[in-house]
Amino acid sequence: MPQNTLIRMQDIANRAGVGRTTVSLALRNHEKISVETRRRIQKIARDMGYRPNPLVSAHMAHIRAL
Repeated sequence: MPQNTLIRMQDIANRAGVGRTTVSLALRNHEKISVETRRRIQKIARDMGYRPNPLVSAHMAHIRAL
């Protein structure tokens, strides 16, 4: 992917053939997702150049803590 292109979780999900929620959980190393699937999705995300948005990440962490 070209640099400066916003990579969304949906883009990763499409490439991995899974849902966006699965990608979200895999990128957070959630135990609900198998280790094999987590590693595969994390590799796809790395290869695509995915970088989490720190503001969105902080906001979602706050929401999950409520």
